[in-house]
Amino acid sequence: MLRILLDTNIALRLYDIEGPFHLQVESYIKRRGGGADTFLIAPQVLFELRVVMTRPIHSNGYGQSAADFTLASQRLMRFTEFNPDPPDLLERWLNICARHEILGKQSHDARLVAWMEAYNVEAILTLNPRHFAAFTGIQVLTP
Repeated sequence: MLRILLDTNIALRLYDIEGPFHLQVESYIKRRGGGADTFLIAPQVLFELRVVMTRPIHSNGYGQSAADFTLASQRLMRFTEFNPDPPDLLERWLNICARHEILGKQSHDARLVAWMEAYNVEAILTLNPRHFAAFTGIQVLTP
């Protein structure tokens, strides 16, 4: 049994039913989540989900309302375990960034890895495996 963090790009594809990855992501989660694995959500994923869902389409967002985000996040929370950011997240994140020489945008991914470390989450499900290639001690899964 694996504990798997859902990356934001996975959460987005679950609700983008017209998108090219929706069926692939949904099928993977149904197959892995049938009691064998546990899916988790970090607060950062919800923050990022809201940003992309409610950002205008012309700005590379989904153009959804705040109510649409609320509904999507409630659905997501029904089948995932949610844990708040731990008190030592900043310290863990700084250590991971230093250990792996993380720069720029990858700092966001390092924060997710720090959250995973705090909760003993072994794997992340993502559509961008290369974003997590620098990190040791986690399994990077793709649907």
